[in-house]
Amino acid sequence: RWKFNQALNVNFGLFLLPFGTQDHNYYCPLRLLNYRSWALERIIPTGWHEMGFKIDGTLPFNNNRLTYDIALTNGVATNTWTGHLHAESEDNNSNKRLTSRLNYYFGRDWNTGVSYSPGKYDDKSKFNLDLFGVHLQKKSKPFFSLSGELPMVSPLDRLEMECGYTQTQIEDVQGHWKRQAWYLEGGFIIPVPGFHEEIHWLTPLMRYQEIDPNDEVANNQDQRELTLGLKFDISESFIFRLEHNWITEKHDDSIRNNAWVIGVTFAF
Repeated sequence: RWKFNQALNVNFGLFLLPFGTQDHNYYCPLRLLNYRSWALERIIPTGWHEMGFKIDGTLPFNNNRLTYDIALTNGVATNTWTGHLHAESEDNNSNKRLTSRLNYYFGRDWNTGVSYSPGKYDDKSKFNLDLFGVHLQKKSKPFFSLSGELPMVSPLDRLEMECGYTQTQIEDVQGHWKRQAWYLEGGFIIPVPGFHEEIHWLTPLMRYQEIDPNDEVANNQDQRELTLGLKFDISESFIFRLEHNWITEKHDDSIRNNAWVIGVTFAF
């Protein structure tokens, strides 16, 4: 990584792609809940990293600031899509992916942004796979944290879907986003005095999210989830999380996948 000045940094190598918030919130100590949202697991590839070249920087704007990222990398080396994308090290040398993101930081710790990443896999563009996303985020200690995101994926001629149907033929869908998820999560970050003048952080939190794997098919993969939880930062390297998830299928309320989740994170 070479830092020429605040407005221009140059990166070569393997890195998390600058799309949405996934490269900022990938590591477990940075997340509010035990599990990533569906948007960051089933739409955007989990831990989406590629080999390539990236430039980024910060620019002053109207007493606030803009940040930008532009990355040219290997693409996802497949022309089918099984439920979610897979970041792979393979490359067919014709599917280079250009990923870009623009963030606007304003107020106290607020930022909003837009991301776009087109992918080409064959000469006839039959298997193009384009991602578009918007996000809003606020993180500060104390007192409040909020994050929301909406990524969307453009259609393929043929989608190989998971869980319930395969090789679904989609006709005449150019120009429409066909797979999407969104979430909104937040919590109140409360300081808790500890021993030896230490400060711990207790965060009651909530997340609501929905996913629609294919907007032309209504089935039990159209899901929604409400999560209530508690995050306790005992120290910077020791975090405890407790949460309860209520998951229902939008087209069959009799199917419920509720669960308690307990997680402990050690960071070192």
